[in-house]
Amino acid sequence: MPKLGDAPRRAALALLSGVREDGQSLAEQLAADGPLTALDPSERARAQRLATSVFRHRPRADRLIDTHISRPPADEVRDILRLGVVELCVDRAAAHGVVDGAVSLTRSLRKHAAASGMVNAVLRKIAKVTPQEWDALSTPRLPVTMRKRLRATYKEAIDGIEAAHYAGAPLDITVKSDPEAWAKKLDAELLPTGSLRLQKHGQVSALPGFDTGDWWVQDAAAAVPVQVLDPQPGERIADLCAAPGGKTLQLAASGAKIDVAAGLAAA
Repeated sequence: MPKLGDAPRRAALALLSGVREDGQSLAEQLAADGPLTALDPSERARAQRLATSVFRHRPRADRLIDTHISRPPADEVRDILRLGVVELCVDRAAAHGVVDGAVSLTRSLRKHAAASGMVNAVLRKIAKVTPQEWDALSTPRLPVTMRKRLRATYKEAIDGIEAAHYAGAPLDITVKSDPEAWAKKLDAELLPTGSLRLQKHGQVSALPGFDTGDWWVQDAAAAVPVQVLDPQPGERIADLCAAPGGKTLQLAASGAKIDVAAGLAAA
């Protein structure tokens, strides 16, 4: 019987293999009937997030892995180790579940099953890496050609550009009401504009308030126009550009009457 989390891990491993062996981008695999097709939405999201995270953190992951192995493992086994490192050091998932899942995944690959002991030993050691030790690892560099061009223009700022690129974009959300209370619930930063910013958000649909519709994902900059408009309760407003709908939700939350037909027609 498959263990909890096995399906997303297997799908993430297939995505990594598709890039490495077939030269397909993640976008191409997601658009086709690929390894995510049979997964439910939450599993699809987790598999995609795991694969993306491996690519983002691969230099750091490989550095940790290489300190605990005497010879390079097979590509698929290294990808399993990378997935484990991401779950342990980035997601901070429970070590026993991550290690057990990685070992099971290795054993399922017949030609690499013998590497399961090594995978177990390496990930158990990496599980002891603290957040401070992980953060202290050097920031991965951009591809050589891109870095050379950027450095020619931005000089010393290249290090800051690489750090921002590595950190990735934060998750901004707009709440219906009481942003201060929701900032505490979600451990988020309350921005001056009233939006909440989450630096580490994981699976969005698993956050408190998602199922009840108390907030929605919306870039902080995208939320400013409605704030400037300052809609009042009872005002009738035609939203002529209603996709994907963040601003429409803001208008509705203010108590204004929204001409939905106009917005849908424009969308």
